[in-house]
Amino acid sequence: MIQSNSKECAILKAKTGEYIYKNGSEPNELYVLLKGKASRILNLYFDKEVVLFPGSIMGEYSLLSGQNRSSSVRALTRCEYVKITREAIIELTSDKPLSLLSFPKAMATEIINHFKSLEYGYEYFTLRNGESCVRPGDTPNDFYFLVKGRLRESRPDNGKLIHIREYSIPGATIGITRLLENKPHNSLITAVRDTELVRLDKAWITQLMRTNPSGIQNLIRISLHHEDIERSNDEAMAPKRLVAIIPLYSQVPINGFTSHLVESLRKNAKVRVLSESSIVKKFGKIHNLDLLSNERQNVWHYITGQETINDFVICIAKPNLSPWTRWILQQVDCILVVGHANLNCSGLTEWERTLGLYDSNSYLAEKRLVLLHKPNATIKDTRIALEHRRIGNAPVTFHHHIYEGNQLHYDSIARFLSGTAVGLVLGGGGARGLTHIGVIQALHELGIPIDIVGGTSIGSQVGSLVANEMPASQISQRMCSTYSYLWKTQFGRYTDLTLPYLSLTTGSFVSSNFQKFLNGNSRIEDLRLPFFCVSCNLTKVEPKIHTSGILWEALRASSSLPLVFPPFVSEGDVLVDGGYVNNVPADIMRKIYGANVIIAVDVGDNYHITMDDSINNASGWKILFDTTFRGKSCVNIYEVLLHLAGITDWVNQVSRPRPRRHHEEDLRS
Repeated sequence: MIQSNSKECAILKAKTGEYIYKNGSEPNELYVLLKGKASRILNLYFDKEVVLFPGSIMGEYSLLSGQNRSSSVRALTRCEYVKITREAIIELTSDKPLSLLSFPKAMATEIINHFKSLEYGYEYFTLRNGESCVRPGDTPNDFYFLVKGRLRESRPDNGKLIHIREYSIPGATIGITRLLENKPHNSLITAVRDTELVRLDKAWITQLMRTNPSGIQNLIRISLHHEDIERSNDEAMAPKRLVAIIPLYSQVPINGFTSHLVESLRKNAKVRVLSESSIVKKFGKIHNLDLLSNERQNVWHYITGQETINDFVICIAKPNLSPWTRWILQQVDCILVVGHANLNCSGLTEWERTLGLYDSNSYLAEKRLVLLHKPNATIKDTRIALEHRRIGNAPVTFHHHIYEGNQLHYDSIARFLSGTAVGLVLGGGGARGLTHIGVIQALHELGIPIDIVGGTSIGSQVGSLVANEMPASQISQRMCSTYSYLWKTQFGRYTDLTLPYLSLTTGSFVSSNFQKFLNGNSRIEDLRLPFFCVSCNLTKVEPKIHTSGILWEALRASSSLPLVFPPFVSEGDVLVDGGYVNNVPADIMRKIYGANVIIAVDVGDNYHITMDDSINNASGWKILFDTTFRGKSCVNIYEVLLHLAGITDWVNQVSRPRPRRHHEEDLRS
């Protein structure tokens, strides 16, 4: 905006105590604070000043609405700021009315300024972490604007709360749809961290319609646009900009971990690192960060100010019960709990138990367990480390394995935090699934990273090797060994056949080969990259997503093509090939892991089968004779089952949401 309207902008300076603008003045410009500190004096609260830090935007709504200033801004120190004239704003918004949404902080601030000029109908307040502003069944008499912070929307389902989305963009609206529809709320909206909101009731909308009828149209348009942004960001894992890093033990090399992670983040973003010592240096020793304390307000405004001018703010906490540790873990978007494989990570530490980190409403931020390993060390016992940290209403939802000194592994975590993680999804398709290996080789040659892997049927088999970071050449050898061993073993081809009451084979050779060649005896949690695969649960009539457990069992379930192999029974559930419910589970990759970029490889056929009508009354022996000695072509039962799985999945895809942006490429050549 400044670059495109440079003639309409100017960089100015203000001395300490000098007013940038005063209450009641005409709104001909808006301002962006570049250096120094200023204070906004609200006309309704003369005894209270809001401290403004670099990056703060002032006077937006007054300029856009034409109303006189409803507050004054005074320099607390020597300040440098940008003045942008009304003409520049008009020029920008006349061509792109929604361009203001690219300045979410400005949108939030302008709305607040306007609220302060209203006589009634609004409430500006802070929702503490763990508190709720909307509950299921509430009558929609008002709605909310998000000023800063993060809210989580959940919906009750069979006694559990299902996470729907999170709101983090300043200016986002909450509850306006239900208010307009006059329907009771059906969700619970809770503050993940201290969140500033403005509540508006129906009287405010009535006043707006009377004084500015076109304003209500713009409000609804912007509100719905924000809601659409929040939905898409939730699907793509919105960036976690305020992050806490805390080691399980003081022996964990947390400084080295933080240094590597910041190096990865700074490749594409501006990062500020804060610690208890840096806060103490600025504000003095921290004694009290309880509700309404001056120390809490000062520190909070400083951190949110840093969040405004940086892409990421990394806050380092110590594994103790200090006021800083207790408080900062409540105020972030994401908590990275860092352990080391050489240390005992099996049970909860004393500080985790005392804080109630995983079962308290005070710590609702997303939690990721990061386990550090010595280079080339074997990853094991992840299940034990996760066991007690996946229980409660705020558990660890993701885990990462990092080899110390491998910067690429830190790059992967940085992509997760920035919402740019890359997911690879490999579909089922029988022997055609071996072509996945060529795609993997191409991705490697192009330098495209892979952060998460998922698959179905043979795609799950290849994907498990990718998740273990095996090169494409070794994957090719492993897959060929898996199936050549099955058929080349002496008498193996015949001894695995059985009376076709349940299936043509016993499945024992497949199971043993998965254990032998596909790292099958390890657990899914011990793979270097996050991994999942899909099977079809005939007992519960639903897809089953395998994200933990014995690897070979998950692969066996996902690849159990009916009639050819017997179903796999796990914990009483009868599981068969996942191709019948989700042959290319890209939607699961986005929904569960929030990958922003998904590379989905579909090796299924075009699902068209043609045969001569003489097949209607032919016996199997005749078909065998014709295909063997007369050169006639006919699909076999295995191909029919593969096509059936593909068609079933294709029908299911109709009801799945399409990605907002997608590109399809035919790779058959």
